[in-house]
Amino acid sequence: MKKNQNQFVKCKCCHILKDKNDVSICLTVLKNTDFIKVYGNDFDLYNYLFSSNFEWACDSCLKNKKALIANPSQQNDGYNSHLAYYDISLNCKNCGNEFTFTKEKKNCGTKN
Repeated sequence: MKKNQNQFVKCKCCHILKDKNDVSICLTVLKNTDFIKVYGNDFDLYNYLFSSNFEWACDSCLKNKKALIANPSQQNDGYNSHLAYYDISLNCKNCGNEFTFTKEKKNCGTKN
C-alpha cells in the first residue's frame, strides 16, 4: 500500500501516528543499506520504508530508548531487515505463555 508523503503512518514501536519528519533516523539507516547503495535511490525511500516489511521505529522512540537503532549490514535476514529493534510481546508456541522478546535480545541475533 503506497503512502502519500503527507499521510501519517503508525510507528511500529509506540503505535502513534507519525509523519515523514518523525522517522528521519530510520530513513537515514535505510538510505545507507547495501540494497540502496547497489540499486540506487531513484525511488521514494519514505514509501519504500512503509511498503516493505521493515521493522522500524520513530525518532521519539529511538531518542527515548524505547527502541534501538539496528545495523542492517550485520543482519542475516536479507529482505526483511530491521532498521530498529523494540520490545514485542509474543506467546510461546510450546507452552502458550506470554513473554517479551526484548530489543536487546533481538540485537544479539545479528552476526558479528
